[in-house]
Amino acid sequence: MTDGRLEHGQLVMIERGSRQDRLVLAGRHDLTPRVQFALASVAELDVARHLAANYSLDVQSLARLADRFEELRACVALNPNAPVDVIESVPIGDHSPLSIERYLEARGASRSQREALWHVYESAPHPGGELLADVWARLA
Repeated sequence: MTDGRLEHGQLVMIERGSRQDRLVLAGRHDLTPRVQFALASVAELDVARHLAANYSLDVQSLARLADRFEELRACVALNPNAPVDVIESVPIGDHSPLSIERYLEARGASRSQREALWHVYESAPHPGGELLADVWARLA
């Protein structure tokens, strides 16, 4: 099956398939951005929760999830590909090292900012601590 046909089939499955079909799709790591966004637009909380944990999701689809499902914002924030404003909305100690590294890349952090943030991260309670936004505001 060609990529275009696969994408079309997945879009049809999102629209006409069962909730279980959408849950299975939400866990796939080979979804096109179009399919990701379509899944993020479905009004099913369990599908959205499963999708938020998919580390292959792009930033636009994660932003869509965070906007549509306020109750999932913290879950979306822990995905390393989440938008910066969403990542900043949870405590620093809730993040994984990968999430922190991607955040520093997205922020274009200087060496001193990187070292300072890693120091705060390593000394913070896990989970917990200050909001990442507040830590960054002190370092910026």
